[in-house]
Amino acid sequence: MNPLVAAFLSATPSVGAAIAGYSGLLHVPTAEVRENLSLSFNWLSAPRTLLGTTGDLPVNRTYLVTVPFFPNFEGTLGLLQIVGWSDPQVPVLPYLVHRTLTLKIRLPLPWYGVAVAFGVVDPVSANFLSHGPALKTHYGMTAAFGVATYKAGPLAVTVGGGLGDRSIDKQARSEPFLDGLLAGLIWALPGGFQLLAEWDGFDANVGTRWNGPWGIGITAGRAGGGWLAGSSLGIEL
Repeated sequence: MNPLVAAFLSATPSVGAAIAGYSGLLHVPTAEVRENLSLSFNWLSAPRTLLGTTGDLPVNRTYLVTVPFFPNFEGTLGLLQIVGWSDPQVPVLPYLVHRTLTLKIRLPLPWYGVAVAFGVVDPVSANFLSHGPALKTHYGMTAAFGVATYKAGPLAVTVGGGLGDRSIDKQARSEPFLDGLLAGLIWALPGGFQLLAEWDGFDANVGTRWNGPWGIGITAGRAGGGWLAGSSLGIEL
């Protein structure tokens, strides 16, 4: 069998991904980082407030590439497509395509079993790959964060804080992204299931995630003031 096909059929993600792509819970990042190249496609119906826009229309698709630049350093490039809402500056498009970059570095030595990581989301502004002023709207995802994660058996507890961009386009987002106190709890269950609970600075979010074989994942819960459900298909090499 082709090695890539065999890897895909046996792949189970080593670290769960948050909705925006970085490793984490539903919205809150953890101090874990991916150590292998990861490619994934996610279908998700979720409140847009979790990402870069306001309103009730769902995020429909996200495409993610996570690259371990070197040990303990994770970079994620994401393409987030939101169908049913268009940029007021580009009304001819029936959807919003938002490109974002996240960088996260974990300190190399854990302190009494606690892992510590620091990261930035959209460090060079939203849609950093776009050209022309019409596509340079700040969708409010720029943020910096620091988190610590402690694992005790099946439990992983994360606490930290974030500083979001508060000079944002109010048409796109009413609150900064990852701004304030961040906290989360992951309870690992048999069979690849996880129970998730978090505080993302504005909302209390809860959910469950299943990381199964063949690169398949399923997420469901309540976050950002609404219900979310999604599935993912990916490969980690």
